[in-house]
Amino acid sequence: MEIKNVAGSKNVERAVEYEYRRHIDLLSRGEQVMPETRRYEADVDRTVTLRVKEEEPDYRFFQDPDLPQITVTNERISKIHGILGEIPFDVKKRFCNQFGMDVPDVKNVFRNPWSIEMFTRLVWSLQIDPKLVYKW
Repeated sequence: MEIKNVAGSKNVERAVEYEYRRHIDLLSRGEQVMPETRRYEADVDRTVTLRVKEEEPDYRFFQDPDLPQITVTNERISKIHGILGEIPFDVKKRFCNQFGMDVPDVKNVFRNPWSIEMFTRLVWSLQIDPKLVYKW
């Protein structure tokens, strides 16, 4: 799979994060990740299919002989999740669901690490409405 039309390093990070979640969602439902070219739409933070690739040669892919092939077990993934904790994508999704916030508002809260902490403390400690905290 390849992603096109990604401008800037921050959007590269967002596109990869989106695709990571999309792949997990597909695989957890028993679906396959199709070989395809996708476009990143930064304004809505998603990728969309441009074209489906029929075979690997469409990618002009050559395996690097210096890079070993690795297999990642579910045990290893669980261990890494335990070390990393909740990833930013999941936290943003949780904020949207739990606090009823819109995606752009959540992204604004996440611009600075201190604002996430301050927002969370105000909402949980003082029992203040999340939307009021955001507007403040």
